[in-house]
Amino acid sequence: MSDDPRAPLIEGAIRAFNEEDVPRLLEFIHPEVRSRVAEGLGNPGTHEGIEGFGAMMADWSEAWSSNKIKLNETEFVDEKVALVHVSQDLVGAGSGIPVGMENTFLIEFEGDQAIRFEIHPDRESAINAL
Repeated sequence: MSDDPRAPLIEGAIRAFNEEDVPRLLEFIHPEVRSRVAEGLGNPGTHEGIEGFGAMMADWSEAWSSNKIKLNETEFVDEKVALVHVSQDLVGAGSGIPVGMENTFLIEFEGDQAIRFEIHPDRESAINAL
């Protein structure tokens, strides 16, 4: 458990995502967020603003009928940036096949909100994006 004040914000956002509580999840997202899915993952691309974040999430979840995130570790790089290492339990939308995946979220904060949110296949990819 971290004493960093961003830790409960990250944990709350993951809980909101898992509970499909979109309004609570969006409280964590800055209206001018820059979001991205990195190369090497499904539906890579960059999105701007809260609408772009929603489009990114819709694209990312398009292939999955179920998507649950487990927080493994949070690495606070500096006063603005956190790397959030997660496991995802997914179920293919068409196939029904369960899939496990490890990813790293790169989150840059402005105040209590994510102004930058990126999904990376691993820590190295996230570090290279800094």
